[in-house]
Amino acid sequence: MPVIDRYKKIFDFLKNPGSYENFFAELKAINSKNQRVTKGELNQLSVKYGLPKSTVFSIASFYGLIKIAEDTASQDNILRCCAPACNVNHKNITDAECVHCIGLCDNAPAAVINGIQVKITENGTKEADKAKILNSQKEKTFLLSPDQCEYYSERLRILLVKEPDEIISKVSEANLTGRGGAGFPMDKKLETVRNTDGEKIVICNADESEPFVFKDRGIIESNPYSVLSGLILAAHCVGSSEIVIYIRGEYTRQKQILTDTINLFKKEIDEKKLKSFDFRIISGAGAYVCGEETALINSAEGKRGNPETKPPYPAEAGYKGRPTLLSNVETFAWIFEILDKDIVHAGKKVFSLSGDVKNSGIFESDLNISVNDILKKYGGVSGKKQGFALCGGASGFFIHPENYNLPLSELYQSEAGITSLYISDDTNTLKDVMLYILRFFADESCGQCIPCFAGYKRIYDMLNDSSCVEQEALDIAESMSASTLCGLGKSVLTPLKSYFKLKKRNSCG
Repeated sequence: MPVIDRYKKIFDFLKNPGSYENFFAELKAINSKNQRVTKGELNQLSVKYGLPKSTVFSIASFYGLIKIAEDTASQDNILRCCAPACNVNHKNITDAECVHCIGLCDNAPAAVINGIQVKITENGTKEADKAKILNSQKEKTFLLSPDQCEYYSERLRILLVKEPDEIISKVSEANLTGRGGAGFPMDKKLETVRNTDGEKIVICNADESEPFVFKDRGIIESNPYSVLSGLILAAHCVGSSEIVIYIRGEYTRQKQILTDTINLFKKEIDEKKLKSFDFRIISGAGAYVCGEETALINSAEGKRGNPETKPPYPAEAGYKGRPTLLSNVETFAWIFEILDKDIVHAGKKVFSLSGDVKNSGIFESDLNISVNDILKKYGGVSGKKQGFALCGGASGFFIHPENYNLPLSELYQSEAGITSLYISDDTNTLKDVMLYILRFFADESCGQCIPCFAGYKRIYDMLNDSSCVEQEALDIAESMSASTLCGLGKSVLTPLKSYFKLKKRNSCG
């Protein structure tokens, strides 16, 4: 292409930022079809979209699921989970790339082969099971007691008549906070987006990439109806008809479940002549940092998933500069449940349970439950007196067996945090799990903030070489927490503090 034409294309591209999305969508499509993208194909995309080659390579190389290759030679793409819950060597999976947690802890050891989620067995592999609901049928649950699709469309017919102020008031009275970890009041988000001028949009964060956590995956598999109903009610509330679901790239089956459910909903909504909503599903491409809201928005726009400074907050200027209501799967599902069942207090949460238990899966409970109660009631085991529990995923905290009888409400620093539980019977693996957490965060750092990019590796090396580094490691973690742009750099402080505290106990010595 002549230089002048190329520059013209670049200027046209810059005038139409939406072209980034088209470029990124085609890039992911090529990678999904061939399990790789060649450098020649990257050059072709550069020419087609008028992007500098450096920009194309920068975006493609940012995402872990996009494999850049020299040639088009056909080869299986096998991603074997090497997180603590899955890190077992199997003769049936040899030529595989070792990757971080793929959200299939209840199917351990697990892998993703050419986009298909599988459980590794002694005889080969089989399709991964859906997350098992551990609540008994006698228990009163909300999200984990789904009805038929027709029920939700009929309830929407009634609920969509309500005024937005009434919806926000109900959400506020129920004290619904974000279920993605930060715990921000949902009514405040709804109110801010509704009162901000501009064309609104609603985005659901289904990019569940926290190690040891798979509750959102389980909700999508068991009750996608509440998720979509909550999104519709939220969109109605803020005055939007556009809904985007950004889903983790490895969640291929869950994406298909959502696609099928959206098609069912559209049919039901059309038959009942309800207000129509435009749904889009965007697949992630393997970047944990895209769980951060500004990074997710950048990725949804087709760019590198780098976090940005706030303010402005997404509720004021998010996706393409528009007021954006952004929250996670469980939070949106609770909006529907609160309005549908007139819930006075949204104190229950969905937990994921994995590790050394008989029953792995998801369950619904409030925080007034102890680890011992969870193990006996849902895990199928009791009387554990050694090992440890990790609550809240990689950015959570360790629990000593002596505290297994305390309610989680006492152990959580606040009501924020991801509700997940990983159980280990072996006290000797405590250091290994902590090192894995540090390695995970080091690998997933976007590189913008040097304290984060270098800090995790520094703490990992210190812990790996010596055990007498508590104060120095905590000093670095405190510095990282105070000087980094997003939550990724701040994530290590809580698990690191609890690790050293647990390590001092005799049973974990």
